[in-house]
Amino acid sequence: MNSIFLKTRVILLIVIALFTFILFINKYVIYKQAEIYEFNTDIAETSDIILNRLEKINADDLAVNDFKRGDLRFIAVHADLPTTPGVNSADRNKYGYKIIAKTTDFITSESVKTLQKKAYLFAEKYNLKKLQLIHYHDVVPPL
Repeated sequence: MNSIFLKTRVILLIVIALFTFILFINKYVIYKQAEIYEFNTDIAETSDIILNRLEKINADDLAVNDFKRGDLRFIAVHADLPTTPGVNSADRNKYGYKIIAKTTDFITSESVKTLQKKAYLFAEKYNLKKLQLIHYHDVVPPL
């Protein structure tokens, strides 16, 4: 009896450990994929590095992954003020936003200009997918 109980506990602990590990790895991969936001990037990084990352990420997939994790924020780019392409100010204020690093309205080089254009298009695609998911699932923003 004691042996069966012990084996059951060990199996249960292994299953919990595996589930936790898989969940952690999944979040880590998504986090590493999304290192395009200001709070995830090193100040020394250039606009070329961010542009390179943007080109490797599928905006729709990132929006779906973020939505599944409960991240309802939209993506913004710096202009005069942070701009959320494809999203009205009411939704932006309701759900919040995160800003793509190294975007600016102060164009100093061709790479910054290219980043600004690509970031805007990426953010628009991401935001429209996120809006679609929010409205389809009728999600209420957190308080």
